[in-house]
Amino acid sequence: MSANIYKDKLITPTNKMLEADLLETKNFFDCICNFIETSYGNVKPEWKFYNQKSGWILKLFNKKEMFYS
Repeated sequence: MSANIYKDKLITPTNKMLEADLLETKNFFDCICNFIETSYGNVKPEWKFYNQKSGWILKLFNKKEMFYS
């Protein structure tokens, strides 16, 4: 069973959804994203849907590397 709760291909996850679903752990999620941006420069977040099993996945890109969130 996948731990991903965002499995509807028609609904791209939003920051508001993350806040509602992650509750107090949203702060840790934001800290991780901020750490990656501070360490590796400007990053571009991009939500991708692969299939029903994996659902939506947030990827963080910069010009040289790709980082998963």
